[in-house]
Amino acid sequence: ARRKSVRPDELAEENLLRYNGMLIGVFELLADARAQIVSVSNTIESLRDFWIAQADLDMALIGSGHWLVVNRLNQLLTQAVADRAIVSVQSSLRLDPSTELQPDVTIVKPRPDFYAHALPMAGDAWLVIEVADSSALFDLRTKAPLYARHGVAACWVVDLPAKVLHAYAQPQGAVYTQVDRLAAPGVIELPGLDGVTVDLTDLFQR
Repeated sequence: ARRKSVRPDELAEENLLRYNGMLIGVFELLADARAQIVSVSNTIESLRDFWIAQADLDMALIGSGHWLVVNRLNQLLTQAVADRAIVSVQSSLRLDPSTELQPDVTIVKPRPDFYAHALPMAGDAWLVIEVADSSALFDLRTKAPLYARHGVAACWVVDLPAKVLHAYAQPQGAVYTQVDRLAAPGVIELPGLDGVTVDLTDLFQR
């Protein structure tokens, strides 16, 4: 007969019920809890390995078009925000104590020390931008929800092959409630900076 697989949490719940009924002892219950911790730890390590592999793949697939758009955005945004914000290129953003990402471009709140003593946190970011040459689906389905879950105010995904700017704002849970798909982006107001706009008319020009 085929044996049904049992998840660690199901096994833990069953053993806890058995313990409460004095069918197993405390040592068996502790052993079960230890096994569950190991299972969760292995899952976290697998996710970490996945992120590292995905980052390596993204770097390997980066082409000249990617750098062209990143550099163009850096120049346009730096000119637009002046001293009202800090524009960073591929700098670390700490989403929580164990998660750091490196968006292609980030606009963060200004600080006198330019974040010399601590990495910017999710709440410091007004806008993160991912420029996708071959990773658009990954950025849209995985990274954008991750930014939303941690409260990053706005996220743009620049889809180079499709020549589309996906603009996300107003995070709620793991989604952004405001979503715009711009095939021909023009003048856009920057999140968190009232009255500051950037002209993206030539964003996809080569």
